[in-house]
Amino acid sequence: MKFLDKHELNLFFIESGNFQKINSEEVEFEPDSEMLEGIFIKRQDRKASLPSFRKSQDTEGQWRGMRYKMLSGIRRFHRSTEGKRQHRAMARFLANREIRPSIKDQSILSMQERSLLITELDTFVQDLSDFHEKYFHPIDDYFDLFTIRQSIVNMCEGIISNLISPLPLNDDQNDFIEFLVEEDNLIYAISEGLELDEKLVREEWDSQKNDINSTFPNNTPLPYQPLVAKIIEQLKK
Repeated sequence: MKFLDKHELNLFFIESGNFQKINSEEVEFEPDSEMLEGIFIKRQDRKASLPSFRKSQDTEGQWRGMRYKMLSGIRRFHRSTEGKRQHRAMARFLANREIRPSIKDQSILSMQERSLLITELDTFVQDLSDFHEKYFHPIDDYFDLFTIRQSIVNMCEGIISNLISPLPLNDDQNDFIEFLVEEDNLIYAISEGLELDEKLVREEWDSQKNDINSTFPNNTPLPYQPLVAKIIEQLKK
């Protein structure tokens, strides 16, 4: 089992009843089987009562109903080693929708562009599964991720199906891709697409992010696409 930081390692010690170890170990700590079994047993009853989100005809409906819970889980995933992979094809797709408006018609993507998106979506699904199973998650985060994981997989599979066809992505699918991409990859994609220095783009990103953040309720994850659109608008002037 892995830990994102020392705070979560301490939460593990609390939940497993090993209070004497709080603040005494580093984040690389590897729990023994007895500690892991204690966590597993405590969570089994609650896990059994959760709803099952298997393959659904209303995947987009699930997405709309849980989008901010999904975004919180994905942003948590971005803090892990697996979550920092270079999802540059998805980042380019998002940036280019604003730089080249014709890209919003997904059917004009080249075979190579579609192939790279499919590969990254496949990798994301596997990495998310590894993140859920191999990292410790505080109990509420664990069950939130458990609940939304299948819906996330369903959305990825729907997008891959459209990319293969090829069919245009709908608004929900476009919004979903936005949630998968890590911030640094988007900054790189914008600088690449506009042929500008990455430092300049990051400065504009930080400035616009603070302005947009102020319009969202506290603790609401910030969607990236309005930010991307605003930054590109400013940098094109």
